[in-house]
Amino acid sequence: MWYLTASALAILSIYDALAFQPSTFTLSVPRPHLPVESIRRRPPRHHLYASSDDADVQKLLEEAAKLREEASAMEVQKAKDDEADRQRQEAEAAKQAAMKPADAPQTNAAAAPPPAEARLLTSPVASVPKLPLDSAVACATKLDELKEQGVIGYWNSEARPSYYNVESYTWKASTGCDDNAIQSKSGETDFFQRLFVGTLIVSTLLAIGSSQFIGGNLGALFTYLFAALPIVVVAIGSINPGVLLGLYTNVQNAADGSFKERRRWHEASHFLVGYLLGYPPRRVVKAPETSLVEFYESRDDSQDRRQPLERSTLEPLCVVAISGISGELLKYKTAKDTDVDINYIQNLMKRTQPQLSGGQQTSIPRWSSLAAYQILEKHQPVVDELAGAMGGGADISECIRVVENAMIKQYSSQATTTAPAEAGAVSKG
Repeated sequence: MWYLTASALAILSIYDALAFQPSTFTLSVPRPHLPVESIRRRPPRHHLYASSDDADVQKLLEEAAKLREEASAMEVQKAKDDEADRQRQEAEAAKQAAMKPADAPQTNAAAAPPPAEARLLTSPVASVPKLPLDSAVACATKLDELKEQGVIGYWNSEARPSYYNVESYTWKASTGCDDNAIQSKSGETDFFQRLFVGTLIVSTLLAIGSSQFIGGNLGALFTYLFAALPIVVVAIGSINPGVLLGLYTNVQNAADGSFKERRRWHEASHFLVGYLLGYPPRRVVKAPETSLVEFYESRDDSQDRRQPLERSTLEPLCVVAISGISGELLKYKTAKDTDVDINYIQNLMKRTQPQLSGGQQTSIPRWSSLAAYQILEKHQPVVDELAGAMGGGADISECIRVVENAMIKQYSSQATTTAPAEAGAVSKG
């Protein structure tokens, strides 16, 4: 038993040693003794600071919002000033060109401004011969010959705009439209989807009702007839889609009185910009509300819509492709059913080599819409007359005749308006 006694003594000695050693796991720091009154009177600091911080944060947020509004206003004003400076510089350049001596040597006759050459056509165009639309080269060559012969004068008369980076505030200041002006949802697609789904639901209910309430052979006959309605709608859309387009037009025109006029303005803007920039027309499809125009992408028949594009080819093509949207923005400050044009522009940018950056894919559509907007803004009366002709189902030759006569009328009225002012300036000198 001696070893038990020794073990107990050893344990007691270790316990006594530990009892008199300070703890290595805790650190006690003496605290000053405060009166109970001071502790009770101390305010809850977190409540006081929280309310103060919330007020300061709210004040800073209000100041930041005010600064953002001022910065946005300054950006818009700067864009307006830049646009005014650009227009003033163009006016001064045109004035200096007009003040040059008449006998100055012409080093390059083809470099003369196209509108000055086009004003030589003062007599109305009676008719335009039928164009060979099955070939881009043949169509462009025929239009060039008609221009050389003096039959037409405004084909390929607009200088192709040069690309520059257009910021959002510049686009807003130049067009007067906001970011929500372009509505990308396709009304036709949405209408056809609703029509099919609605027909499917109604035919299903009618078929079930016929079998339940009529019964017999007659009920079975009506069940089969109603069940075939969705197939009939799909067949009509495949064989003769113009019937469904006419139904869509009537529904939209009943809901929106400006629908037909908007579509005509859209297509007239496409035609005018493409014609002035020198793109040969490919075909015109007559729809219930207007004629739909399509252009070749170049004057070369070998150009395929799947081939890569160069940057210099892409930019004017985007101007023509988005001109319908720009025309709607010019007249209505909004653009509807824009999916087809936007998807086509995105496809053009995907085909461009070298590949465009994300910033360029955003800036190029913005620039092209602004370039088309400025062209249409100069010739708004021409778009009005062309829209009326296309609403009547005009073909390509008739559209060209309307454009030529409307351009002659526009420039003749401008010359009549400016002539008295110029005469007065000469007499004063």
